[in-house]
Amino acid sequence: MTNCIYQKTNNHMKKIYLLPFIFLFGCFAAKAQKGYFVKASIIKKNGDTLPGYIDRVRDSRLSEGITFKQETGSNTEQKFKPGDLEGFILEDEHIIYETVSYQHVKAGENILERRFAILLLKGYCSLYYLTLKEEEIKIIFEQSNDHIFLAKKGDAFTVLRQSEIMDDNTYSLNKDYTGELKKLFSDCSSINENMIMKTEFSKKSMLKIFEKYNLCIQPGVPTQSYVNVEKVKIRVGINASYTFFNYRNAGNSSGISGGFFIAVTNPDANERLSFSAGFNITQLKYDLFYPATLEKEKDNITMYRLPLKGTYYLTRRKIAPFISFGIIPNMIEVNYSGSTGYKHKDSYFTAFSSIGPGISFGKLYVVFLAEQKGLTFGGGTYYNFQLGYIF
Repeated sequence: MTNCIYQKTNNHMKKIYLLPFIFLFGCFAAKAQKGYFVKASIIKKNGDTLPGYIDRVRDSRLSEGITFKQETGSNTEQKFKPGDLEGFILEDEHIIYETVSYQHVKAGENILERRFAILLLKGYCSLYYLTLKEEEIKIIFEQSNDHIFLAKKGDAFTVLRQSEIMDDNTYSLNKDYTGELKKLFSDCSSINENMIMKTEFSKKSMLKIFEKYNLCIQPGVPTQSYVNVEKVKIRVGINASYTFFNYRNAGNSSGISGGFFIAVTNPDANERLSFSAGFNITQLKYDLFYPATLEKEKDNITMYRLPLKGTYYLTRRKIAPFISFGIIPNMIEVNYSGSTGYKHKDSYFTAFSSIGPGISFGKLYVVFLAEQKGLTFGGGTYYNFQLGYIF
């Protein structure tokens, strides 16, 4: 009876321990959806600026319109569309958005609409960066196809994009923007076709050739480039794993685990480097055989884990191989039962080292991880086939 009460109490305590993690997961998920207000200024049509705060939602939503208020605690909010303002500034991130004209094809029709786009360079030929809306993004492999560039010469806007095509089993990447750059820069002899073809579909590469062009046309007029601080990307994910244990005297090993994590992506590393922290529970069982005593033992293990991991992506494409590595603090509970009838429990804290290859398919990923107590792989290895999803 006492053991039964202890077991119920212990299970109840485990549920209580899980509540903070469930609460944190909910908070981060809600925050990712809702956004938050940041210090900003709006630029009116007459050029006047008005300080206040803007709801910092993702860039694709900012391009369509903003929610603005003058005081942080104010309940009075104003909605502005690209046609209502010249632009706005996110003060802490040092990002300037201006109203641009974006021409594209929608449902077979040519559409000209206004959007807020990030100003990268101001000069004779200005350069803008526009994050596309979800329904406009067509990615096969290249993750960089989630945006376009816009060039403004005089009052005319030119769309710079690249596209991917899959015709039967043949894949091609069309750098459509190179043809537009040739037209834009045709009046500058110092920019040749080879330079244009080497220009990548990235902010750094585009800024370099636009600065060169502006100095070519107006040698005495310096161009103003705006180096914005890219915000760190924070995302929430979930995962599930099949686990087994490999040791010379172990057999019949199998287990499952599930959990969630919060991933932080570093934009300074071209978004290839990501760090995450999470929580999961692993249930594992296996048989142990002791040759010296011919004794057999069955182990049932519950591991409460706090994975602290790094991920390095080998490419930024939609299908991207990666390497995962890290350490995993664990609280482990073990139930031992021997062939002679003895039983006992044990619990202890330890840390695992973890490393393994994986591949992501957009938001979905699979990874194979080898894990070992401590930093060496001598006393038996835990293997995980993990499937995860990042929101």
